[in-house]
Amino acid sequence: MQFLALRSYCPLVNKINIMNNSSKFYILCAIAVLAFSGCSTGGSGGKAEAVKSKSSMPLPPGVTLTRGKHLQGIWVADGFRFSGFDAVVVATPAFKGVERSNEINERAIAIKGIQDALIMALKETAAFASVVSRADEVKAGSRFAVLETTVFEYEKGGGGARYFAGVYGAGQPVIKVRGNLVDSKGAPLFVFEAHRSGESATARMFGGFRSDVEIQAEDIQDLGIDLRDFVKARISGY
Repeated sequence: MQFLALRSYCPLVNKINIMNNSSKFYILCAIAVLAFSGCSTGGSGGKAEAVKSKSSMPLPPGVTLTRGKHLQGIWVADGFRFSGFDAVVVATPAFKGVERSNEINERAIAIKGIQDALIMALKETAAFASVVSRADEVKAGSRFAVLETTVFEYEKGGGGARYFAGVYGAGQPVIKVRGNLVDSKGAPLFVFEAHRSGESATARMFGGFRSDVEIQAEDIQDLGIDLRDFVKARISGY
């Protein structure tokens, strides 16, 4: 997917002349990064392109991922448009990546950040009357679904590598997540995979001067926004 900054910078290109020199500098830096990827947001229309999961975890039976606009893999049960449930439980993400001793604190922050971002994303879709983190928070008698997530690849990144080659992705933090929305019987309703690694222009251009946690927090926020937008589009009939 494209850098976060492009979503706001591309429409501003024609307004650069009315900005002060400092603003021009940051805008032009962002545009320079975009030269590597273009202003396109991806997607070619037509039949959805099947993609292979980046995780060694098996997919649920009958699930085949296709490429999403900003989510690297998606599958939705036939006819499901995120309706018919009073609540959704966003469970604490599981971790099935490589556990490195120098990443304990950053990894814990990222896992909590994923859960928080997904809760916020689903609340903003207005698809569910209640979005909670535990099943015991669901009101008695409510019909609810559960979003199970797994972080299957994680790296906190490194500022030294970003300083010298961050624009090419070196030293950027990495997080790859699979989500599986299931009903009360465990049947899959929606599966997604999302990969993020220094998505913002500032992470690429100035990542050597920013912390690993700060950059990854932006990536996680971006992931949540993209999930929210996909769900809203699906509700609208996309």
